[in-house]
Amino acid sequence: MQQTAGFEATFDTFLAQCSDDPGCAFHNDGDAEGAFDQLMLKIDEKPLPSNDGRPNVTRGVAIQAVAEAMYSDQLWDTLETALDLATQGDGSGLLALYDSYYQRQADGTWDNSLEAFQTIVCMDTTERFTVEEDDALAPEFTEIAPRLSPGTTGTYFCTFFPDSIDPRIEITAAGAGPIVVCGATGDPSTPLQSTKNMAASLEDARLIIIDANQHTCYGADPCADELIDDYLVNLIAPPPITEC
Repeated sequence: MQQTAGFEATFDTFLAQCSDDPGCAFHNDGDAEGAFDQLMLKIDEKPLPSNDGRPNVTRGVAIQAVAEAMYSDQLWDTLETALDLATQGDGSGLLALYDSYYQRQADGTWDNSLEAFQTIVCMDTTERFTVEEDDALAPEFTEIAPRLSPGTTGTYFCTFFPDSIDPRIEITAAGAGPIVVCGATGDPSTPLQSTKNMAASLEDARLIIIDANQHTCYGADPCADELIDDYLVNLIAPPPITEC
């Protein structure tokens, strides 16, 4: 739920900036928020054609495309254009972002990293929601993320996996020495609170916070990069908390 709220918050920032910027391709007279909501309803009713030989863009595909663009504000111009094309009945821009998220290759094959991620996560935890339990959580997700989680059913992320034979234990890194943890204020995938939680669980964490709208932080801020490089190369740990 923290992650879902993180994506929604970052997307709210994207829409607000677009509404404030007449140069944004999805400006819509200063109401990018309203335009997006209407666009999603239209796509839900009638999916958009995309490229020859490729499927139409459903609301689910469109939302996943938005999520892909939230990983870095360097993709926001691409999303603006894709949403503008979608209002004109062309879903190709949104499909391209969706394909990028799922690692579709030029030859039509797909990377399996997301399948590996799901398997690892589910085998690291003993939690197995039933279909009914997961469905019951859907309204909570919609409440915290009405634009990006409008579904009425659960995700069943680990529901059908076998029991974990080697679940992870509580991590404290006792005796490991200082460990640097870095987070971005606008990271949707690993919200800053999650980064802080990780740091709090470690015996000797050194937390670095950068102000950026992207997933992960190395390479996004010279201040953080210098501290991290100094830690890795020269074995000099930064202070307990640094806000770059």
